[in-house]
Amino acid sequence: MTGMNISTLATFFQLNDSIRSLQQSLLDGQKELSTGRKADLMAALGPQAATDVDLRNAYAEATTFKTTAGVVSTRLDAMQTALTSVKDAIDKARTQTLTATSPVARAQLQQLAKTTIDQIGSLLDTQFDGRYLFSGTQTDMPPLQEQNTVNASTGLSPLQAVQQVIANMGAMTDAASALNAANGADGVSSLFDDSNSNANLRFTPGLYNGSTSGTLTARLDRGYQIDYGLRADDPAIRDALQGLYMLAAVPSGSVPDDAYAAWQNEALSHLDNGFQGVIGMASTVGYQQSAVADVMARHDSTLTQLNTQIVNLEQADPYETAAKLSQFQSQLEATFTVTARMSQLSLTKFLT
Repeated sequence: MTGMNISTLATFFQLNDSIRSLQQSLLDGQKELSTGRKADLMAALGPQAATDVDLRNAYAEATTFKTTAGVVSTRLDAMQTALTSVKDAIDKARTQTLTATSPVARAQLQQLAKTTIDQIGSLLDTQFDGRYLFSGTQTDMPPLQEQNTVNASTGLSPLQAVQQVIANMGAMTDAASALNAANGADGVSSLFDDSNSNANLRFTPGLYNGSTSGTLTARLDRGYQIDYGLRADDPAIRDALQGLYMLAAVPSGSVPDDAYAAWQNEALSHLDNGFQGVIGMASTVGYQQSAVADVMARHDSTLTQLNTQIVNLEQADPYETAAKLSQFQSQLEATFTVTARMSQLSLTKFLT
């Protein structure tokens, strides 16, 4: 009789274990139906588990590369927008410089030049996520010094530096002396090409605060790194600023007409060169934008293919899952019935 009781109790416990197992199978099945993904993935995949892991790693890597490419694309878009506006500002200034032949029109050039310098400076101070885009690798510094703000490293503001160079070249009394002040040894050109004998009277560091070599870099794919972006010390920007600072530093009424006409024409020449140069800069950025767009498209294609392979491995067949759920439910109901009957057994009922 005792043996009979022990056997019955063991069976009761086994049935309870079966109930828990069936309940877990039901929960797994319900999860598969709701997510469309195998509940116990690694067990279900078996030998293909390693392939699934490799596919997942490749998907994560491609996603990271695509995200990086997206950031670069956004930065390049911001650069292109800034360069387009810089080009337009230079074009407006050179048009007015070209047509300013009357005393009144020439008198307005100084203010126009100062306004355009500020405008270009603001545009080239473009930031993305707190990084200055035209400062090269020194992304924490605005690239251009404000024209009236004293540079701590030189003790002069950019406009003061240009005026100092001009003063050092002597009075402009005619066209020849004006051109000498512009292009002679230690003249204005020497400031903008960094050849002035006085280190404090040079474009770097007097007007430009960014890095002098290298640009931004990004790894967009395995074995593919792109150097992108441009710096505000580009020759095109230097040319444009030279023309503008020449006009800003010398009001038309301060020198003889023939001297100012030569000065104005020289400034216009630099504005023309700067305008053409900025068009070239924009073209370079456009090429970089195209290259990044191609990389992003390639990553999109890769991600689509990887996702298809992952889904094919990991997805649960809804019809198969539904059939299993029905089977588990029937088994569970039957087990509940047997367990309920066993729980009602007693010695008295057994003897009667």
